[in-house]
Amino acid sequence: MRRDAGVVAGAATFALVTFAYRYLSFTEFSNDHFVHLSIAQQITRGALPVRDFVERGIPLMSMASAGAQIALGEGLRSELVLIAAAFADAGGWRAAGYRLRVSINLSVRNLRDHMLLEVLEQNARRHELEPADIDLEITESAVMMDPDYCIRLISLLRDRGYGVSIDDFGVGHSSLAYLQKLRVSALKIDQEFVKMLASEPNNQKIVRAILHLASSLGLETVAEGVEDDRAFALLREWGCDYAQGFGLHRPAPPQDLLRFIEERRSAAPHGGSR
Repeated sequence: MRRDAGVVAGAATFALVTFAYRYLSFTEFSNDHFVHLSIAQQITRGALPVRDFVERGIPLMSMASAGAQIALGEGLRSELVLIAAAFADAGGWRAAGYRLRVSINLSVRNLRDHMLLEVLEQNARRHELEPADIDLEITESAVMMDPDYCIRLISLLRDRGYGVSIDDFGVGHSSLAYLQKLRVSALKIDQEFVKMLASEPNNQKIVRAILHLASSLGLETVAEGVEDDRAFALLREWGCDYAQGFGLHRPAPPQDLLRFIEERRSAAPHGGSR
């Protein structure tokens, strides 16, 4: 699936940037189901009539305030288009009976945008979603650029019902003093520790320490960069909640990933619920 969007300047009739995006899947260790998808973008330059992506259900005016500006001009910005696409897909899947949570990475620019909460709420209403259907991912380094501000923002997001994860955890410079103040719902263990998990004893110690820390704080855990069966088995044994990585499924367009999920569930002993 390809969703197109772009920058609009004044009364221009053509978008100037097109987007292709893929989803990464999370596997839940407790039942081997894919229950959670994380959206990622690829950007290509081009020109597309504005009407084409309006017809795809991406609202222009509501997205004018968040995300990174594309160098081609003022107006609609790429990261907000991705947010809208994620909500649109999540709403479509929910209407079709799939209970899939979707994760969206928030950049530093998104975090500083005073319209962020409004944009999220508009998209949730438009696609008849609850905030609990969406997880927002913030990198550890982004949090530490302004931890006091992020503490307040994350509290607002959690009060509204969104899940919030600290992405790339373990490679930044966060303080445990700040971590216990952040009302996050999950830690995503950076792939730096996971890719060589099976062969690196020190990585094993670090990952187990992070899992213990998260459990003590009542947080879910996601291991990024799972690429082999041994790492998967160790993480399951140690009580990690979710795995994500090329060893499970490579980034894929929405329809390809859903087809793979259906094949996995059909092959399960008792089928599987959506």
